[in-house]
Amino acid sequence: MVFSLVAIRDNDFRSSASGGTEGKMVRPETAKWGQTEADLRRLAVEAEHPRTRERFLALYMIVSGKTNASEWSAETGRDDNTVIGWVHSYNKSGPEALYYRRTGGRSPLLAKKR
Repeated sequence: MVFSLVAIRDNDFRSSASGGTEGKMVRPETAKWGQTEADLRRLAVEAEHPRTRERFLALYMIVSGKTNASEWSAETGRDDNTVIGWVHSYNKSGPEALYYRRTGGRSPLLAKKR
């Protein structure tokens, strides 16, 4: 899945009206980690791996109030629980929890030398 970051750069977002939502919405706790909305935006644009960029973009969109986790998951084709899980992981373990880590499978044929 490919995501365009043009919307972030141009601030061309549609406004999302969320009226009458009951219960508490899950929100990233940026202050807990000494981060701002701008930090999440920067990470969404500059992160090396596409999965990491996707995760930080979701948090940025949620923190900025442009969407919530459920709306974002519907827009991107992700399961609600996946996006909510990213928010919970961030809130529990900080930004490092959202960085992509290769966790298994065959080694890449053309692996980078370390």
